Amino acid sequence: MANNKTQLVITPSLPKGPPVWGILGGFGVLAPAANGASGGWQVVDRPKQKAILQWYDAPPLELVFTFVLDGGSGPRANSVETLCNRLVSWLYPRPGDMQPPVLSVSGPVSKQALLIDWVLYTFKEVTSVRNADGERIQQSYAVTLYEYTPATASVLKHLTPAQSAQVALTSVQSQTSRQIYTVRPGDTLQRIAANVLGNYTLAPQIAALNGIRDPHNLAVGRRLVIP
Repeated sequence: MANNKTQLVITPSLPKGPPVWGILGGFGVLAPAANGASGGWQVVDRPKQKAILQWYDAPPLELVFTFVLDGGSGPRANSVETLCNRLVSWLYPRPGDMQPPVLSVSGPVSKQALLIDWVLYTFKEVTSVRNADGERIQQSYAVTLYEYTPATASVLKHLTPAQSAQVALTSVQSQTSRQIYTVRPGDTLQRIAANVLGNYTLAPQIAALNGIRDPHNLAVGRRLVIP
């Protein structure tokens, strides 16, 4: 059994699901994603003029660590095959979902990492130990999590005044025939969509219907029309 001080728990939060727990190697490295695909300043060339710098966007954060799923040792060691398969499944959407699950972490990582929503970006099997039946009783992974930012966080900030007016009108017209939800402390659009509609991927529809530009800033007590 891992010491609680070194045990990292990764839990699907949207949609909710059973966790995977293991021994954290090191303390995890939290840094801007370095895959070169996005983020930061970009050089814009101009004919016969000095190039300019343009801020494009900020890359997501990544959390990189080694992760050991440990079933113990000796003849009473437990298989970790179920945990291994669960971890692998987080790379893909479940049937009926639009994307893989959003994850949360708890354990000896930075406080900032504990507050961030994550997705499993990559993992690599490093070493494994198997019992006489060929089942893994210990599996070591190199894991990279990426900070999750939903599409609504950027798309809905750029609604035109006409679009905002139409959304507001639709919201008012719909309140007599659609369910109303009152925002509670700790709510996010995805959690509301998951709990009320049973599908967290419907969060953009709630945002559009209620004219929400910043889905991360929901006022407690606000009444939302549910599509």
